[in-house]
Amino acid sequence: MADLGIVQCIHGEQPGVSEDKAEQAFLPILSEIASDFPELRIVLEHISTRWGVFDVGVLPANVAGTITPHHLWLSREDVFHEVGSIKAPWLYCKPTPKSPLDRAALISAATSGNPKFFAGTDSAPHWPEFKALITPRPGNYCEPTALETYTQVFEMAGKLHRLGDFLSVFGAYFYGLPLNEVSITLNRTPRTVPTDYDGIVPSRARETIPWQVQT
Repeated sequence: MADLGIVQCIHGEQPGVSEDKAEQAFLPILSEIASDFPELRIVLEHISTRWGVFDVGVLPANVAGTITPHHLWLSREDVFHEVGSIKAPWLYCKPTPKSPLDRAALISAATSGNPKFFAGTDSAPHWPEFKALITPRPGNYCEPTALETYTQVFEMAGKLHRLGDFLSVFGAYFYGLPLNEVSITLNRTPRTVPTDYDGIVPSRARETIPWQVQT
């Protein structure tokens, strides 16, 4: 892959480990791959823990990581009951949202201006019948509100001036792609997210978001 210039994109969770520890358990493998193949560009997709943030930050420049809007917005208690059962199946995804400390680390990384961290939505819609199973299919349908959620998070952190690089520049540079010449405008106009889109529940259903994409 390195010889062909192909980026290795990794969903970094160790099989056979509980969901809340699976990413952390995988990180030694990530470090080993990065060390063994220093010319290979690696993306740890949809980082969900403070340990993932730390490892991507300290590993060499050939390692980067994406951060989703829902991991910046949700914590474990938004998805699970205290006993561990799922209370919001439409929010259930893998890797699962973690603790408020993990979310704070993700927000800090995303808004830091560090080019090793950039946007990746990992939007994954599923029909309601698959979300109604005892073990719902993992996937968060964040696409309808992704840009608005990123914008809201950056605004709350006082880092709106860094949003453009996180969304549009750092990822393109890491992949060696030209910057997009088309622009998107977001207006600070509140909108309430619908309950569903064609029957599929979005991650921020019924919430009012202070931003919306200009159409």
